Parts: sequence; C-alpha cells; structure tokens
Amino acid sequence: MYRHMKKTICLLILLAAIYSCDAQDTMKNWNFSVGANFTTVPTLAVSGTDTAYNNSLSVAPFITIRNKNGIGLTYSPKLVAGGSAPGIYMHELTLGIESYDKKKLDYFVDLSHYFFTGNKSIPYTPINNELYSSLTYKKSAVRPMLALGVGFGSLQQGTVKNTVSDVSLTGGISHIFRKEKNGADLALIPALRLNAGTNDYFSLMHSSPYISANKNFKKLMHKKKGNTVITPNTTVSKGNFSLNNIEPALQASYEKGNLSIRPELALAIPVFSNADNGISFLWQLEARYDF
Repeated sequence: MYRHMKKTICLLILLAAIYSCDAQDTMKNWNFSVGANFTTVPTLAVSGTDTAYNNSLSVAPFITIRNKNGIGLTYSPKLVAGGSAPGIYMHELTLGIESYDKKKLDYFVDLSHYFFTGNKSIPYTPINNELYSSLTYKKSAVRPMLALGVGFGSLQQGTVKNTVSDVSLTGGISHIFRKEKNGADLALIPALRLNAGTNDYFSLMHSSPYISANKNFKKLMHKKKGNTVITPNTTVSKGNFSLNNIEPALQASYEKGNLSIRPELALAIPVFSNADNGISFLWQLEARYDF
C-alpha cells in the first residue's frame, strides 16, 4: 500500500511542478490543486466462519483542475490501510461545478464515477456513480443548507443485470465563527443535519458518509436478507425512503496562503426504526494546496 501511495504522491507533486512552470502562461484561466482526504472505510474481518467489519484508514490523494467559472475535473485514487488486502480499492473521477465566492449562496454539483479495483477488503457495492449537489444560504447568521445525492449502478440478479439506485437527502443549519491570526484565517463551524434516504445498498457515496465510513453500516441498510448484506445474484424487495439519523457535526478550517486544512467530526444518531442501532462516530480530514 505504502509503495503505491508514495508513487501517487510523487506523481501529484510532479504534475504540480510542471503546471507551476509552464501552464501558468497557457492556462491563466485555470487553477490547479493537489491534496489528500483522510477518513475511514469499512473492511472485512474474517475469523473462522464469522465475518465482521472494522473501520480502516482510507487515504485519498487528489488532483483537481478548475477554471474561473467553477467548472473542474478531479482524479483521486483511494487506498485502504487495513483489511485483507491493503492498497488501492477505487479510482474516482469527478466532473462538476462549484462556487464559494458568491454573496448569498455556496453551491456545487458533481458527477462522480467510481472505478473499483476488486479489492476484497471492501464490502461489495453495485453503486458506482453518484450525482451529488449542495446549496447553502450565507446571508443569515444561521445558514440553512440542502444536499441531494443520487447513486446508481447495476446489479447482476440471476442472468439479468438490473439498474439499481440509492437516494440521499440532507438538510441542516450551521454557523461560522471566524478569526484571523498571524496571517491565517481560522474558522469553527458547528452544524446540525438531518439525513434521509433509501439506504438500499452499501455504497461509497459522499452524500451518505454514515454508510460509507461506518463499520456498522449493515444495521442502517434496508436491502438485506436476514442480517446479511445483499450480495450479487440476490434479489430483495425495494427499500423505502425514510429519515435515517440526526447528525451534529463540528468542522474547523485553517487557511494560510494557498494551504487549507479542514478536519470534521460528526455523530450519526439513528432515529425512529433505526434508533436501536447505536450512535456512530465519523471523522474526516482534508489537506489542500492551491497553485
């Protein structure tokens, strides 16, 4: 795993150097960024005939090119540090548009495709695409937000391959405490969110991190047979769209020059029919450098 990670990071640094030397003259309307995301991902743990899931570290270096209108392309290989086969488990390619400099609204719309490597550490998922969008109103002290994610892919059911999908909807509020110190912009952003969705399949959708980063994801899923997550060639009735959990979260932000670091902590507290599934602790960290 670490050999692959080292090669990937070296490639990102090399591309950044090439860009900074040459591309500034020919692509003045484009911005270039590199960085990495750190979080957890469920991995299989097999002991005899028993199968369980653990949270393992997921490292995702990324490279992004984006123009002045907010349209950009991101490539990110994702590596897992645990499980039976540490290493790259997915390559992600994202095309989208984003804007965070408007007076009233922050927004983004991204379309991602996941190229899975067949890594046996990661649970199976038929969802390999996601359309994810978010809108935040900034003019009030308490900022309302709404996010929608639609994941889709194909599932082999007997001799027939069917298109399957999952929908995730999040609504919430947040407030920003901001301070400047020693030339750096510091921010603390508490938030409260409600998450709803179909949760039919395990997925790595960004719009439902309480599934993608949670070793207890099986307890929150609708599409399962007994206590076993759906596998290929298995047909199960369609799940229903429902409120899944309430999510208090706290994000911090450090920005100085072209460097930004954003850690986030969150609790996924199941509600209604999922209330007996326990509270899940989620975290992520992004480090980014903009050229």
